[in-house]
This record gives sequence, C-alpha cells and structure tokens, in this order.
Amino acid sequence: MNAIRYNVETVLFILLILLSGISPTMNAMIAPVTYSVRGKVIDRQSRQPVAYANVFVAGIPGKGASTDSLGTFKIEQVPPGIYSLEASCIGYQTVSTPEYIVSASTPFIEIEMEEDANLLNTVVVVPSPFRRSIESPVSMRIIGLQEIEKSPGANRDVSRIVRSYPGVSFSPIGYRISNRWKEEGVGNEYLAKYPVKE
Repeated sequence: MNAIRYNVETVLFILLILLSGISPTMNAMIAPVTYSVRGKVIDRQSRQPVAYANVFVAGIPGKGASTDSLGTFKIEQVPPGIYSLEASCIGYQTVSTPEYIVSASTPFIEIEMEEDANLLNTVVVVPSPFRRSIESPVSMRIIGLQEIEKSPGANRDVSRIVRSYPGVSFSPIGYRISNRWKEEGVGNEYLAKYPVKE
C-alpha cells in the first residue's frame, strides 16, 4: 500500500514540476504577440510637424493615437499583419497611407498631410459682446441724461446732482464744474438746452 501511495506522490510531484516548467512556455504560446507602430505626421508644403492629429490603424476599430506637439505618434499593441494608417486633423484633408507589414521590424512611418483650403476659409471672427469699462486711477462716475432728468429735486441742474454724490463738497464761496466735465460727462446739446452756472 505504501508503495502505491509512494508512486502516486512521486508521479504527482513529477507532473507538477513538468507543468510548472512548461507553464511559461505555454503562456508565451497562448498570449498574442503585438507590436508598436511609430511615426510622424508632417505638413506636405512646409514640412513642419502637425500637432494633435489623429492616426488610426485601418481595419482595427478603436486602435489609434494622437500626435504630440512634435507630430510624433506611437500606437501600442498592434497584432502582426498588413495594415494601412489613416490620419486626420482639423484644417487638413484626411490621408490614408500605403500598406505596411506590422512586425518586429516595422519601419518609422512618415505621413504627409495637405491643408484643406475649404475648411480654412470658413473661420468667422465675432467681436465680443461685452463693453470694456473706462478705467481711472481715481473714483469716477459718469452722469447720463436719464439720471439728470430723473434726479429728485435737482430740476435738471447738473451742479445739484454732482453735489449729491459722496466725495463732492460745496463751499459757501461756490463751486465750479471744470471744462473736463463738460467735455467728458455732459454733451454740448444738453449744455445749450440747460446752461450750468459757473
């Protein structure tokens, strides 16, 4: 009985050693071999790199990459075979390359793209809808016609309206509205219609 048990244990031990030795070889046989495809996308006219273009492997959906700022790309885990690449970028025509054999000796692929004149002519520049406010190193207030007409108790007198704002003082001698106010804040039509006491 011990002999049979000894033989079974020995056989199992030998099988375990053989299977563990074969296991790395089996994994290499089961795992698919893949390669990387490298290249560069350039402008055909200027020979400058095309940044952020999309490069795809034709025939393998979802397999692709974008170029970096220098126009280079690297597509990982491409199974061996014969493939062509497609490159697209805004402002350029989509390009398809000749077929390449993807293997351990895949060459560095250079893709030339041509500008698409139709796409470049459709750029429209629209001005900003926001108005830039006037900047001043001192506090400044612009008084409009509506504010002058609706000011209570001013009776359309600019000097009374100005006196009501903080930071403006009135002395018993009088006050004076400078020519600067006349030029910037109040229009000539209004001054002709409602004269200001100086």
